[in-house]
Amino acid sequence: MNANTLDATTRFLLKKYSPDDVRLATTAGIPRIQLVMSVDDYSERMISKLCAEFNKTHPEWMADSFTLLTDYTLPTGHILKAGSWVFRNYDKGTFKE
Repeated sequence: MNANTLDATTRFLLKKYSPDDVRLATTAGIPRIQLVMSVDDYSERMISKLCAEFNKTHPEWMADSFTLLTDYTLPTGHILKAGSWVFRNYDKGTFKE
């Protein structure tokens, strides 16, 4: 079983009490989570600094731009490592610099 597979009760409770939970951000079973910077390629210090700068510059995206506190396994089996910067994409439109 995939680490991110939710049972019906958990899914119901998350939708009701935490609708913005990253585990619910899916489209046809595929999370809309984009890896921005991985700890495999950059230091956590650099990632934290750039993520904070981005969030300060773009507060409208702040809730969807964050570093992972724990490893996150996508349904594809790909593991996003703790400390990596990810962007959770909803239908807010396309981000433009």
